[in-house]
Amino acid sequence: MLPRIAEVGRLWADPSIRYTPAGKAVCTLPLVFSKRKKDEATGKWLDDSSLFVRGTVWDQQAEHAGNSLSKGDNVFVTGELFQREYEGKDGEKRQSLELRVWEVGPSMKWNDVKIQHADRSSDGASPTDDPWGSAPVGAGAGADEPPF
Repeated sequence: MLPRIAEVGRLWADPSIRYTPAGKAVCTLPLVFSKRKKDEATGKWLDDSSLFVRGTVWDQQAEHAGNSLSKGDNVFVTGELFQREYEGKDGEKRQSLELRVWEVGPSMKWNDVKIQHADRSSDGASPTDDPWGSAPVGAGAGADEPPF
């Protein structure tokens, strides 16, 4: 079983989107997770230790992340950590720690975020298919019961 995480990290570079030969979008998220501590002498916050991880997100979420996030953004990610083996340019076998991202979004601790809903017609849904897009049938303006 692979370890699952839910953590806030920072993008140390801009995300990059590419497409597979079959046309699936994949976005690489260059993440750093840092433990911070306050230097009591200066009062400044310093990175104590850092873990650099390559995150990968797929499909429509990849396009949203690549178009919405940029270097320096703090992001909340959930996903599954795994170790990938590869051969370096020098022919040596290497390993990297990577994150299969399930969800990603901007941290709102230091940012204001304006949600811009994406066009969902590309995945077969339409705004009229959205059960949350309007009040339930028979619900008045003061309805306080959820529609489930």
